[in-house]
Amino acid sequence: MIIVMKPGIPAEEELRVKSLMEGKGFQIHESRGANFTLFGVVGDTAAFDMNQLRVYDCIDTVSYTHLRAHE
Repeated sequence: MIIVMKPGIPAEEELRVKSLMEGKGFQIHESRGANFTLFGVVGDTAAFDMNQLRVYDCIDTVSYTHLRAHE
């Protein structure tokens, strides 16, 4: 899962989203660009309800990709 944060949001907002996902047992890989930050969420997100992220105004987009390298 990729979470793209809106540009210019306070660091506290990013931390809230990051803490939520880490609290659910996911690892977060953070990437910062000139205009935005994204979180690569590592772990089995199949059972995660993405609606939990809709309450965060600081999130621009969420992309759900299920990679199955072992198949």
